[in-house]
This record gives sequence, structure tokens and C-alpha cells, in this order.
Amino acid sequence: MSGAGLPISQLNHATAPLSHEAVVVVQNNETRQADAALFGIPIVATSAPTGLTQFQGWLDSSHSHPIWNLFIGSAWVPIASVDPATGQITLVAPLVLPGSPTADPQAADKAYVDAAVATPLTNSIVIKGALDCSADPNYPAANEGDAYYVSVAGLIGGGSGLAVPADALMVCKTNATGAGTEAAVGASWFVLPSLAAALGLGGDLSGTPNAAAIAKLRGVVLSTDVLAQGQAYAYDAISNSLKARSIEGINYLINPSFDIWQENTTYAVTNAASKTHLADGWKAASQNPGRTISRVAGIDNSEYALKVQRSAANTQPGQVFLVQQLGTAESMALAGKNVVLSFDFTIGANYTPANLFAGLFWGTGLEEDIDLHVAAPNFPTGGTTISAAVTSQIAAFGTVARIITGPMPVPVGATEVAVAIRAGNFQGTAGGDDSYTVANVKLEIANIATHFRKPLIADEMVHCLRRYRKTFLQATVPAQNIGAGNGEFTGMAGKAGAVALSLGTFNFGVPMRIPPVVSFFNPAAANSHVRDLTAAADCSAEAAANITESACQITCTGNASTAVGNVLGVHAVFDARL
Repeated sequence: MSGAGLPISQLNHATAPLSHEAVVVVQNNETRQADAALFGIPIVATSAPTGLTQFQGWLDSSHSHPIWNLFIGSAWVPIASVDPATGQITLVAPLVLPGSPTADPQAADKAYVDAAVATPLTNSIVIKGALDCSADPNYPAANEGDAYYVSVAGLIGGGSGLAVPADALMVCKTNATGAGTEAAVGASWFVLPSLAAALGLGGDLSGTPNAAAIAKLRGVVLSTDVLAQGQAYAYDAISNSLKARSIEGINYLINPSFDIWQENTTYAVTNAASKTHLADGWKAASQNPGRTISRVAGIDNSEYALKVQRSAANTQPGQVFLVQQLGTAESMALAGKNVVLSFDFTIGANYTPANLFAGLFWGTGLEEDIDLHVAAPNFPTGGTTISAAVTSQIAAFGTVARIITGPMPVPVGATEVAVAIRAGNFQGTAGGDDSYTVANVKLEIANIATHFRKPLIADEMVHCLRRYRKTFLQATVPAQNIGAGNGEFTGMAGKAGAVALSLGTFNFGVPMRIPPVVSFFNPAAANSHVRDLTAAADCSAEAAANITESACQITCTGNASTAVGNVLGVHAVFDARL
């Protein structure tokens, strides 16, 4: 061969690949001949090559997952398979560790894990199972951390033991505690009246303390108060305890107790009109004639209430829709929220409707008018309804019930919302008091109804004046010819005779919802003219000019008898109701 006597680094390169070319090697002081392929690291072949050196590697590629072999002693020993797709290595035989770990990074053998599982961890609670306490058993033998839950209520620790309700949790706090009575081993156990109490509430969650545990919340004693609808516990510093207190969600309705009736106090509601305005903020319509809605004495801590009555002997079944419509600003505040409706309700002696419903209308328009005298009222644009049947909550005649709906979702995107209360169809022939009365209505963002707080009338009047106002006294129904000197708007004639005059600008004080519709009433004659109070004669061509949300100018044409300085007067109603 060429290159004799040269160092290996200067020998010519062999032609690849080498396979079965002979190579002279020395092993165990003997000269041997071996395939050149054995010097690959490792050898890759489908059949076993001739073993050359200890721990020589061979990758057996005859399998779908090639097997890595080592030449040990005088044979090839399979070690592991290799997944060519993922590189995952799977040992052919189990990995045997020399012993249990003695340091953090060391692996654990089976004996070590078995021992750890068999021995409870330090400071742990181990649920041992259920314990039927109906026969007043003794405490079981236990170690620290052993726990039992009560499946049937009774006494634990014998006939003189501790009373425990179902789901009470008993935890042993002393190792090697023997079975026994309350007197013998009770001091070695924690007894928590319920699993919920074990989470930190520490007492009887029903609110009734027992001899072993006074109800507490984070260490503060709960009073014996029984929570009512919409109440929660609040801390009372005087008694250092938690007591019941009413929660008060915001009411989105105006005039919810029907205190304010600026226009009238009695209305005949029929199917001839799409709506009839009632107490301020409220409107209604009927599917049949013969219905009266009126202001009556309050039914539950309110001065007034609203009564819906079918006329005696009326046989028509049509129901009445009682509605309050919110403005766009208030409606959009409810969009995407759950709301709850609640109200006081009582029935007349001859009440016949078979159902009672409370619910909502909503739409995607802007303060559209709802036709309430049709069978299925709704907003014209995107109108949707939700109606909750609350018939089961009606109380017997002579008793007032607080009617409460469940949560009602107002969809995202709603821009107009109205509350609706209806008693369903009347039945048969009406008696003398086929009626129902509503008071103290509340609409709130919530999943539960909370306490109704009656608003101050002065505050409610401000809300109502945004929709309707008048120059008449609050107790006076707007009408012609009620007599001069009863609050009419007055001005002084600046010109004499039948010429154009201005009484001045009437300022609303509280801006109205929109520029209102203005109606005039003569204070001293049965017509709508401005009255020359000094000359006792009517003017003509009365009009409202420059109408805004805040004010309007009142003008007229004077009477032939009008002189400069004469006092002119007129009553007016300003209507911006929904």
C-alpha cells in the first residue's frame, strides 16, 4: 500500500463508503481482521455486524423504530428504541436505580414512592369516610389528620356526646387517639358543624348557634337576625356583631309610588286610543272598553297607589297594559345587564284575571311610541319582549303581596326600554270590585330584588317636570274657566287695541326632555284664549313661540278694549311625555 512509513494523518483518503474492507486490529494481545464498518459511530445496519470492541454501538435499522445495541462481553445487547419522528427513546428493559434518593436531584425508586404513599404527609387531612351518628357512636380510633364527615345527624362521643348535623366534619388532632366518648377523647378532636364551616366560616351557617359553636364570619358573631328579601349582614360596632341590613339598589323608574298626578287622578281607559297618560311617568291602554284607572289610598307605606278596575257587569275580557317607558339615556344604561322588577300588589274582592305578568319591552330605536291597545304591544324598531309569570305570588283579598320577578336580561344594543305590568284577561262578568292595585314599583340592575325606598317627593317632582308641567296648582286638573288668580301666567300689555302682544317668556326651571307641546287654557272663559284680566275680555291668536327645552314665549293679539298696562293672563300645559 502506498504511504508506508507515513503517519496516519498523511495517508491517502479511502474511497467511501467503507463496508467490508479488511482492517487489521489488535484485541487482547491478538492480531485480528475486522470489517472497516465496525469503526462507524455507531454502525447502522439491518443485520448484526461482527463485534469488535466492548461498548461498540450498532443501530439496528431493520425495525420501524431503530434499536440501539451495545457490544458487551461477546454479544450485542439491545438498549433502547428510537422514534425517528419525535426522537423519543424507549428503554428495552426497566431502569433499575441503586437505591432510594438522598438528595433533591436524585430519582426515586418504587420502594421510596410506596413508602411515601403509605405514610400520610405532614400537616395533611385525610378523609377516612362517612360516619352515621344516628345511633350516637363513640369517636373512632384515629391519628392526627384523620377526618370523618357525618352522613346522618346525631351525637358523636356516645349518648352524652356532641350534637352534629349532617355534613359536619370531625378532624383528629392527636396521634394514637383511641376510640372513646366525648368525655374521654373529645379534646383530641375538632368538630366543625359543616364542611362550609371548615373553609373558615366557623359556625352553624343556618344562623342558629348550638352549644358547641357560635355562628361567626371571620371571627365576628352573627346575630340571630333572619335575613329577609334583599338583605345582607352588616357589621354593627355597638354590639360587635353582624346584623341584617336591607340593600337598596337604584330604582330606574320615576314616580314609582304614584305620588304625582299633575294631569288628572281618574281615567277611562279603552281600546279607542293607543295609550292614555296617567300618573306622571305612567301610561296604559286596554284591549276592551270599560276600564278605569284611578289614584287610590296607598296600600303599603305609601300615600297613594294606582288601581285598575273593570266596570261592574262588563263581560269583555281584554287586559290592561300598565307601562312606564324610560328615556334613551336611562335605557342604554340597562343594556347588557340583568334587571329585576318588583312591586306591591293587592286584588279587589271580585278580582277575576287568571294570571299576572311583569316584564319588559325593548327596542333599538329612539324613544318610539308603543301602541299599547293591541294584543302584542312592542317598539316599532327591533321590538322584543320578556314576560315573567308571577301569578303564584298573588296574595288573597285583603293582603298585600310584594311581587318579584327573576332576573331579566336586557340585550346589548337596546336603546329603548319600557316596564310592563298586566293582569291577563278578565274572566266572566265583572262584579262590584273586579280590580287590582299597584304601588311602590322598582326596576333595578340586579339578580335579586332589593328593598324599596320611597323617594322624596321633591326629587320625584323634578323628574316628572322634565316630561310634564302646568301653570295650575298641583291639586287642580287643567281645565278652562277655573277662575282668575289661580297661578295663571301673566304679562302686561305694551300696546293698546287688537295688536300683536307678548306676555313674556315662561321659563321652565328644570329643562324638559324635549321642546314640549303647549296647550292654553283661559282662566275666566270656556275657551283657550289669553284673557285681558283688566278689561275682562278675551284676546285672540294665542301662541307659543321660540319653544326650547328650557323656555317658551307666549304671544297673542290684544282685544279692542286692551289698554297699555292691562294685565293679560293664561294657563298653559307643557307636554313632553313619552
